[in-house]
Amino acid sequence: MTAGAGAACQRLFHLRSVICSVTRRGTSPASLHAPITPGIGPASMLFTSTATVSFIRRCCRRWPAVTTGMTSRCPDIRRKVPMPKIPTVVCLVAIVLLPACTYARDECVLVRDGQPMAAIFVPAEMSHVVMQAATSFQSYVRKITGTELPILAEEGFRFHQTVGLEKIVPQLNSVFIGPCEATAAAGIDPAELPPEGYRILSNRRALYIVGRDDDMTTEWEYRKSSTWTAGPTRQHGTMHGVYAFIEEELGVRWLFPGALGEIVPKRKNLGVGKLDRTDAPRLQYRLINPPPHVRNDSVAASRRLGISDQQRHQFIFDHDQWMQRMRLGTVGGTEMTHGHYMFWLRYGREHPEYFALQADGTRANPNKSGKDAVRLCLSNDACVEAFAGLLSELFAKNQNLKIVGYSPDDYSDRAVPVCVCDNCIAMGPAISDRYAIFYSEVAAIVAKEYPDRYVANFAYGYYMDAPTTVGKLHPNFLVLIVGYNRWAGAWAGGDDDEIRERSLEHSLRWAGIAGKIVWRPNLFIQNEFAMPRVYAHKLADDYRQLYATGKMIGVQHDHFYAHWGAEGLDYYLAVKLAWNPTADVDALIDDYCRAGFGAAAGTIRTYFDTVEAHTNAIAAQRYSRRAHLAEQDRFIRQNSGMPIFLGELHKQETLDQWQGLLRQAVLEAAGDTEVLRRIEMLQVAVTALSHTIAIHDLDCTIIFKVRDPKRREIVDVLNAAWTFARSNADTQGIHMPYAMSVCGLFRLREKWGLE
Repeated sequence: MTAGAGAACQRLFHLRSVICSVTRRGTSPASLHAPITPGIGPASMLFTSTATVSFIRRCCRRWPAVTTGMTSRCPDIRRKVPMPKIPTVVCLVAIVLLPACTYARDECVLVRDGQPMAAIFVPAEMSHVVMQAATSFQSYVRKITGTELPILAEEGFRFHQTVGLEKIVPQLNSVFIGPCEATAAAGIDPAELPPEGYRILSNRRALYIVGRDDDMTTEWEYRKSSTWTAGPTRQHGTMHGVYAFIEEELGVRWLFPGALGEIVPKRKNLGVGKLDRTDAPRLQYRLINPPPHVRNDSVAASRRLGISDQQRHQFIFDHDQWMQRMRLGTVGGTEMTHGHYMFWLRYGREHPEYFALQADGTRANPNKSGKDAVRLCLSNDACVEAFAGLLSELFAKNQNLKIVGYSPDDYSDRAVPVCVCDNCIAMGPAISDRYAIFYSEVAAIVAKEYPDRYVANFAYGYYMDAPTTVGKLHPNFLVLIVGYNRWAGAWAGGDDDEIRERSLEHSLRWAGIAGKIVWRPNLFIQNEFAMPRVYAHKLADDYRQLYATGKMIGVQHDHFYAHWGAEGLDYYLAVKLAWNPTADVDALIDDYCRAGFGAAAGTIRTYFDTVEAHTNAIAAQRYSRRAHLAEQDRFIRQNSGMPIFLGELHKQETLDQWQGLLRQAVLEAAGDTEVLRRIEMLQVAVTALSHTIAIHDLDCTIIFKVRDPKRREIVDVLNAAWTFARSNADTQGIHMPYAMSVCGLFRLREKWGLE
């Protein structure tokens, strides 16, 4: 062995020791292959991946000069190293498993012919965000190429430069993830990036992915539904950068949660052209509330359909992971709630004057009207001060908290009257005006101590209308615009043009006077019955109009029902547009179809267009307005809550047309198992609607005594739906347990003695 190679051997052995010491732990070999749960587990797990252990083991085998008789501190290679003869320095190249190759100009090669051509370097002292980002990068390179790149501490890279190893093994390229000395030397300063932003830079020898980060919180751990929040509450710029790179440069797509929704191209060679890209979300708050899989009624229904608790928990985790990869999150914590019961508990006994004066001379009392129905005396200056003090306490307890939305309840003002004192009446006849003035004054007080925080209030229900007598509100007053329930509940079956126009009108007026706005629509929650719907272009137009006001800083969709075969395209677009509200929606739809449906992409695009046209046709008929005007005479709120005109909205010929398109897609995708399974999800949603209509028609016939169906007919309808639900419970076409609960299947089976 030459002197130069011997010195390099000594340095490599030192590098192995450095890497092992960074782990700061002992572990079993099995743990080296254990999956890393997002946000959980020691950072040390990064440094003992299979590729890293293999890298070090091979170094020790090839250069025994300084390793003879020594025992490795790395558990997977804890044994004496033999001393084979090393005739030439060429072996130094062989042990790194990096074959000689010809590089494309300006391309940083990561994998060549299935062999690793780069190592991933991370800071030795890193955050959980960087840990997650590095392991995700490693994982997807492995999924694409079958090759795992080792993850090493940056000290390994400094050694590589110091000893001149690059002169011996020139093919070794570097991937730097997270802020470190190398990224700083490349001129990347995370502090100069926008909130949650990232920069991706590459040259022939290195790829840098660096973002603006805080450390990771525990939102990605399993949590109870009462405290679960849909998205991290700190900046995860590096992680966003890695997922953006994986998607935009490597071609991976996450169309919906789970393995079937993940599209991973396969290739033997992987290289990166010259890049210099900086990006950040246009909206600082991008949230979607979780599906109802953790609720008790959904748990019970899941078990009845044969879905195990393990399957249900996996489904929850898959949704959690999908939202992370789609780059949901916020720059700070948010706390949103309805009702002022907490305020009443603190001040109700000593300061009844803080609460709404009723017509009988008493003050609003939740002991009589319910704890969620507390009304305030909005004109009382002492009440304003006390309310501001309560919010300031919340900000003081949680320095990461950026928005507190402590809003009124969503009951009707007729259920619990608002304050009728002279001062409140003088604030104006519109309830929205009164609340706007109150919260603006509260925001002004809180801003004195917390100038970078927002006081929020919903625009919802009886206080949705934009104020008419109020000018500009305090800049720290944020309005969460819910809008009118433009689907008028699930029974509407489709968007209502008139209600949508009214919602947009008031939303834009709110934006004109509020400090900032967050769009908080109820679009997804109002499809409990899993009807296939597409409102892609209206959704994109809503985003575009609100964002164009210059006041929109976020979106929070109320929880969706995970009906991925029924309206999964809309879920996907809603999240994509949350990152960039001006994105080309048609390009997104085309990409969705191409990535997910391969040879059948054209037919699937036609299917989505057809469903969207049907959704728009329903909106133009304004069924929701008819339902509101006629109230109980036009729809049933007994048990199932479905409309008596559900079958009118979705004629059999419409469903037959949809199924015909999907059968054509099946023929086009013949032989592609994954694509066929995705098409099946769409088919399940259409078939489920057929069963829902059949159950609904049967229910209406019995309730309204239109006729007296025979037991055999009833049993046949219920058994057909039951068989379908059981056999398709876990296909992801719709959230079967919840949809079948809502449509009345379980209730009717019990009623007719089929349980």
